[in-house]
Amino acid sequence: MQASQINESGGQPLQFRPLSAFQAGTIHDLLSECYASLLADLSEPEHRAILQRQWQETDQFAFAMKDTPVGDCFFITCRQDVPIGMGSFDPRSLPGSASIGQNCVLPAYRGKGYGKFQLRHILALLRLRHASKIIVVTSAHPFFLPAQRMYQSCGFQETCRFPGVFAECIQYELTLA
Repeated sequence: MQASQINESGGQPLQFRPLSAFQAGTIHDLLSECYASLLADLSEPEHRAILQRQWQETDQFAFAMKDTPVGDCFFITCRQDVPIGMGSFDPRSLPGSASIGQNCVLPAYRGKGYGKFQLRHILALLRLRHASKIIVVTSAHPFFLPAQRMYQSCGFQETCRFPGVFAECIQYELTLA
């Protein structure tokens, strides 16, 4: 995946860069910082351990595959060359459907529309791959309320709820024309 760039509303370009431009550990570090307040809010140590292990495994997998088509499904979002978030997707069910994976923005950059820019970038990549339906799962935990609102504002519809590790999960779907 080549780096791509879009201009945000404030005029500063966001860059979506491939993993090959970063060191292993970058995804883990971004996820850890993005979800630090969630971890602090979780009362069960095993829930924190599960999330941290998932982030480490995601980082190891993504960077092990960074020079393959699988690696093209992950990107780091930068603003003025500084990593501010990351996004990913799973295209294995294409050409029919695809799933959005990890999608996060660092706390200092939240509330500025960057998450929506990332989501739109993922949707554009999936349209190029002929996806007709996009699936995303998020948590019903209050920490994820901004994510729920973002998905809904982009046209995603809630399709089901199911038990999760520390809170109920919500599945959303978007049908592409």
